[in-house]
Amino acid sequence: MIDADSLPTSWRLVPLRRVLRKRARPVSQTDDVVTAYRDGQVTLRSTRRAEGYTMSDVEAGYQGVEPGDLVFHALDGFAGAIGVSDSRGKCTPVYHVCDAPLGDDLRFVAYSLRAMGTTGFLALQAGTVRQRSVDFRPWESLARIPFPRPPLEAQRALGEKLDSETARIDALIGKKRIMIALLGERRVALTDSVILTRRAPTRPVAALATYINGFPFKPGDFTPDGLPVIRIRQLVDPSAELDYFNGVVPDRARLRDGDLVFSWSGSLEARLWDRGPAILNQHLFRVIPSPGVDKSWLLYVLDTSTRLFDGLMHGSAMTHITKPMMKDVRVPLPPGPEQRDIGRTLDAAWQVHDLAVESLRKQINLLDEHRDALITAAVTGQLGLAETA
Repeated sequence: MIDADSLPTSWRLVPLRRVLRKRARPVSQTDDVVTAYRDGQVTLRSTRRAEGYTMSDVEAGYQGVEPGDLVFHALDGFAGAIGVSDSRGKCTPVYHVCDAPLGDDLRFVAYSLRAMGTTGFLALQAGTVRQRSVDFRPWESLARIPFPRPPLEAQRALGEKLDSETARIDALIGKKRIMIALLGERRVALTDSVILTRRAPTRPVAALATYINGFPFKPGDFTPDGLPVIRIRQLVDPSAELDYFNGVVPDRARLRDGDLVFSWSGSLEARLWDRGPAILNQHLFRVIPSPGVDKSWLLYVLDTSTRLFDGLMHGSAMTHITKPMMKDVRVPLPPGPEQRDIGRTLDAAWQVHDLAVESLRKQINLLDEHRDALITAAVTGQLGLAETA
């Protein structure tokens, strides 16, 4: 990322210790925990979410944070967990809490460090060998890295420019994510309406098919090659990392293109499999439609059923459905020709939805890339404000 010869003439390449000073602020008993998130926000945990954190039994080594401090997560900073705190609170020793003794603009410094992370420069500077392990816990390992330092007025101008432009980009991304959510709600409403408003005798979901559970693999069972093993994550995300198995499994656990799959534990999902031979893990059903039940129609029935099951879900460690619950949830069962018509109608509607969502996600990715490129250009002196004196 850093090419000293391409920097503006008024910029200097200095060790980061010349720009940042590590602080060790006292902690008050009333302080809440501050977290640096990978999107660059540094704020109280309570303002983002209350669950999903790793908590210590003893609060050892916590340090105070003041509004305006630069906070760098020593293990996740390379992935963007760097920013200027908007709150007073406390954080763990894994963070470096810094101020700017020479008056450097900490917004600009945070943008620079985030750009170093997205371009891979921080990972190279860490000197760690293990993959996906970037450790800056020793202050000196961070303090020594080279930092392109503009004049203070230029830093402030670039910080203001980036605040304005990234806020505009983030607002656009937020609107597109809202559109994706609204499209999802529209698809749910359409599917449930088409499935549940038919004038036909109702049948339990359990009676619509035979539900065959996958194979109960243990973590040590997997092999370097063989057929991919499909869990819920791989079912819903084609890009998810795979485990493999080249041993013998019952034919009931083998997955082939065209098979209908329903996850009954954790996240309830229904999918038609189309990614070649595989092996189904436990907590997933291979669904064999009963006589007189159309597979395409059944796919949408199972999707609707995931919402009908929602009020009945239980489980201490993981929510899941049971066979009695599948008998309690009933849906209208129209004649075969009507089932096929419904399947074709919803196939077309879901295809339109998926294309629209794919387009919006591509737009979000392009906006993310544009924001990263803009920040990198700004902090390496490639914008017109770089020579502000």
